[in-house]
Amino acid sequence: MTHSAKSTEPATAHRNNHRPRHRRRIFMRTAMMAWFLVLFTTLVFLVSTVPSQRRQLLEEMRQRAKVAYTSTAQVAIESIVLEDYSSIVEHCVNMVSQNPGLKYVVLTRQDGFSLVHTPVLWRQDQLDGLWRPLSREQDFSGRFVTHDFSDGKAYHQSYPLSYSGIEWGWI
Repeated sequence: MTHSAKSTEPATAHRNNHRPRHRRRIFMRTAMMAWFLVLFTTLVFLVSTVPSQRRQLLEEMRQRAKVAYTSTAQVAIESIVLEDYSSIVEHCVNMVSQNPGLKYVVLTRQDGFSLVHTPVLWRQDQLDGLWRPLSREQDFSGRFVTHDFSDGKAYHQSYPLSYSGIEWGWI
């Protein structure tokens, strides 16, 4: 009997030595699977929400640009009629300085004469290219641009400005 007790003892000891390693492997596999699930879920969340958030932000920028355009156009028409730009300059300087999301407002006539308003200053300039679209039918959907009027990229939206059927320029 002692002989059989000795033969079972080493087998039991041998099994007990493998249990911690076996448990560690199960633990590692479970931990790896949990990390994989966390990463997969995060990836799915990002892929599904980032594009919709980008669309919402772009739509919000378009709406802000439209409000700025509408407000500026109402004052600009009066300035065009009177050929006195002081009221439009005052309006734009106030609007840009009080709205941190608005980097600039530029009014450009057909001939390139422009009133440039930034949070720091306003000036008269002769602009073309981006500020004077080639046609009035050009896509005015907005885009991100880099230029001297803002630090870094800015969302740029142009709108045509007409008065009594006369195509005056762009805001």
